[in-house]
Amino acid sequence: MKDLFKVFNNLFVNPQSFLSMKDYEKSKYFFMFQRFFAIQYPVQADIFNIKNINTAEVLDYWCNSLSKIYKRTPAWVYNTLKSVKTEKEEKKKINIDDDVIMYWCQLNECSRKEFYEIYDKYGDEFIKAMQKFQKNFK
Repeated sequence: MKDLFKVFNNLFVNPQSFLSMKDYEKSKYFFMFQRFFAIQYPVQADIFNIKNINTAEVLDYWCNSLSKIYKRTPAWVYNTLKSVKTEKEEKKKINIDDDVIMYWCQLNECSRKEFYEIYDKYGDEFIKAMQKFQKNFK
């Protein structure tokens, strides 16, 4: 199987090369191509989500229609999702020792997840209270 983005690039830059691919090769890429096309063309992509559809013909349709609109691979193909903040990033923002957080969680009978939920809800007020708690803890 060729590299996905090379094949995707061929669809826009060199449509004749894409159309000359074997139907079997095209059908292997159908699912991923549909996901990409659904970003910009959700209605059309949904129409092609039929159980026994000829996947190679659908990709030929996409190639014929989109290669006339775009002369190179469009930017929406390389769409990225917003990253989810990890606990380590949250710890860096809070600047409170792990021992203090663990002790506070034990006293209040809550988990770390609940601790960070409280932090998200109350923000700076909670940090000020935790800093006072940390001074008393030491």
